[in-house]
Amino acid sequence: MVQLVDREWQVAADFGYDFGDRRLNRVLERIENNHCTLDDLREIGINLWAGLMMGEVGTRFEALYKEIKEGIADVQGIRLQFCLTLPRELEFLPWEALYTEQDFGFVASHPDHCILRSPSTKVLAPLPPLPIRRKLRILTVIPSDSDLDVEHEWHNLGLAVGALGDQIHLERLSGRVDTDRLEEQLHRKDWDIVHFIGHGVQTEAGKTLIRLNSVEAGEDESWIEGERFASLFVDTGVRLTILNCCLGANPYPVRSLSGLGPFLLRAGLPAVVAMRYEISDGVAIRFSDKFYRELLNGQVPGRVDLAVERARRAIYQSQDEDTARAFVTPILFLAPGCEQLFKFEMPTALLRPLKPISIPTIVKLDPPPPAEPDRQPGAARKLRVFISYAREDYDYAMKVYMNLLEEDLDVWLDKESLQPGQRWKQAIEKAIEESDCFIALLSSKAMSRRGYVHKELGQALDILEEMPQSSVYLIPARLDECEPGHSILREIQWVDLFPDWDKGMRKILVTLRTLRSS
Repeated sequence: MVQLVDREWQVAADFGYDFGDRRLNRVLERIENNHCTLDDLREIGINLWAGLMMGEVGTRFEALYKEIKEGIADVQGIRLQFCLTLPRELEFLPWEALYTEQDFGFVASHPDHCILRSPSTKVLAPLPPLPIRRKLRILTVIPSDSDLDVEHEWHNLGLAVGALGDQIHLERLSGRVDTDRLEEQLHRKDWDIVHFIGHGVQTEAGKTLIRLNSVEAGEDESWIEGERFASLFVDTGVRLTILNCCLGANPYPVRSLSGLGPFLLRAGLPAVVAMRYEISDGVAIRFSDKFYRELLNGQVPGRVDLAVERARRAIYQSQDEDTARAFVTPILFLAPGCEQLFKFEMPTALLRPLKPISIPTIVKLDPPPPAEPDRQPGAARKLRVFISYAREDYDYAMKVYMNLLEEDLDVWLDKESLQPGQRWKQAIEKAIEESDCFIALLSSKAMSRRGYVHKELGQALDILEEMPQSSVYLIPARLDECEPGHSILREIQWVDLFPDWDKGMRKILVTLRTLRSS
């Protein structure tokens, strides 16, 4: 259920995202494994936007936005804040990739719009801006032995805060940073901002861990659970924490610090900026530089949402094919009403005029109602298996098909699965795209002749290339002493269905049962 909340009204509609769409799930997998393109992010963003703007929610939003545009000459001055209150089961979606084809493109790349995440439970009352009549105190925490280029980011952080001269006190906590030393330092001074440069991990069980140094002599590191790490910040007065999860020497897909955001808000911090994915040192440096320049000396100094907007936009404009997802990586967690964190005492001449209007658009997502079993996230469904074969080997393909049906699998074989009137080429391509496993029946006849079977195999190899190295998707099954023509097929363990058919089928079934259980 989606709720669009204004100051005086709210409307609701069902959340229309299709969790059962195999294509979208493959796109999500590419994004999570950093094999994505800008088109992948755009496709997910369009579908997320369409899912939000269903029914009365979309109608009311369009009417509100049209009313605002007609009433203001400077349309570029309209500010929209998309405040997402998400249930736990929807937090994994890359909401920062929201995309609308009509007006904004990527919302996160627009200079006047911001996407932020708000806690689903009340964490604290809105805090008034903290008047800065002394130096703004920033503590940079850098645990040792992290294999990161921390000196570059430290240098650029100094350049960023240098714009405010002696109004900023920047201090570095480095060397062996364990929980005892960090807690002591957090309570030693009234820190305003804590900037962490290091590693975080999201485990398969959903836990967020952050790397500090161990308190034990002789041990280099200690991985601390998010809730325990957040407890170090209780009653410290820190207003903002920046968590940079940088890319190490050995990239790891589940490195993330975004899971710490809710814990830190519950510990009393009004704002947290955390990295959803690990990022390269270059992106981390660009983010820090633009973020702090905007926060400390930008259009509205002290506004954390504006600072995140400008930093995302800077990353978006400088992206390349290796950093496509970088601009959706920073996540802003913000307690309600706490956008203006600080109020700097600066000469009026240095402040630029404000935009003419600010419109908060609060979008709340309640847990969606129970869906059909095959569409529910994580729900059990039949494993989808595609059988590819040459026409000369149809009898063997039919035999495999019948063997697999006994295992309660969703098996696709063209002669059995194509419906009258279907465009068969498009139907085959769609079936391959949506399959969990592709069984290629190989024979000397199939390898020596031209035919559509080679196109099917090519599509399957393209899908395999997008998957992690450990994935099992394509199963080559030989029907005779043939040599696979594709070099990639020679790298994959094949199974022989000759001279002992039953033995070969047992091996295939063991693999399919493993895939189904996972």
